[in-house]
Amino acid sequence: MNLKFSSKLTLLFKNTFMIEKAEKIIKKYKLQKHIEGGYFTEFYRSHEKINQNCLPKRYKSVRVFSTSIYFLLKGNEFSTFHKLNSDEILHFYDGCPVNVYLIDKNGNLEIKKLGRNISRGENYQILVKAGNWLAIKPTKRKSFSLIGCTVAPGFEYDDLHLGKKEELLKIFPKQKKLIEKLTIY
Repeated sequence: MNLKFSSKLTLLFKNTFMIEKAEKIIKKYKLQKHIEGGYFTEFYRSHEKINQNCLPKRYKSVRVFSTSIYFLLKGNEFSTFHKLNSDEILHFYDGCPVNVYLIDKNGNLEIKKLGRNISRGENYQILVKAGNWLAIKPTKRKSFSLIGCTVAPGFEYDDLHLGKKEELLKIFPKQKKLIEKLTIY
């Protein structure tokens, strides 16, 4: 067997293995389709709550202390630009690294890598500050990325703001190419 054919065969096997592993994770953890893209399941929701009068005005009701989810993106998927009212910490678990695209209120773009190879500039955890726009994309199309997201105060759908392409383009015209590529709505 020649080396070129052997390398292609190894790559095909690895890609197939990664796709099958993603499907096993989706099944094992009963991940459901997420409206921002990918798959998720809530892992933790605090039983203790914070009264609304103790929270900043951006919260419309009581919040739990914290929530966390498993979140999986297949290599050809992305998490559309969105923002939350709370801080969020992203954790890397398995698969290929992801690029985390952050746009702050001034339109400044920062791209961080979430993964396990620190010598390549990847991080095990990344903080996303409340109000920053966020999109996530795996670095390899024939793979998957399993990450965790911890939110405090805890996540409620009222706090999720999905980016609408036209609105984001008006606010952040310098980020046109990226917004057009990573926005579903």
